Amino acid sequence: MAWPWILVAWTFVFAAVACSVLESFEALLLCLFAVVFVVVPVSFGAVVAGVAERKRHLWVNGCVAIVVAVSGTVGGVLVGRVVYRAQVGHSCERGDALAAALETYRSTHGHYPAQLEALAPAFVPTIPDTCIGIWGKAPFDYDPYGQEYYLSFLGSGWDKWIRASHGTWWCD
Repeated sequence: MAWPWILVAWTFVFAAVACSVLESFEALLLCLFAVVFVVVPVSFGAVVAGVAERKRHLWVNGCVAIVVAVSGTVGGVLVGRVVYRAQVGHSCERGDALAAALETYRSTHGHYPAQLEALAPAFVPTIPDTCIGIWGKAPFDYDPYGQEYYLSFLGSGWDKWIRASHGTWWCD
């Protein structure tokens, strides 16, 4: 019977969406591996058995499980990428506001602060966090170097987004 495999396929679909949104690259690869090497072959076996034994419900359920697993996993990856790009965009906007406050601080004091906390509450109401992740938002990293600074945050996987005092955001 292929209905349990349809449930397994949906489980991996939801796991792929969750991993993609949570930006857990390793868990997403595990979901993709399970779909490609477990769900699809077993569902394909149900299709073949259904055709060979002339049992329509087996091959229909097997086809449905394959379509759900593959399209759902690919959809989960795409949804996660859209969410991630929005999180990076909002994080860069918050970082730009911090950069403006850092420039105002420098014009007032003649140097950049040693820590971001020196900006609040005179130059910004509070020090914002990034928008990366769902449960906990990561703080910005700040590294002052004399008359320059680097503002950065970690994205998904191995992405590190950096903004120097004299430039715009780039991914390293």
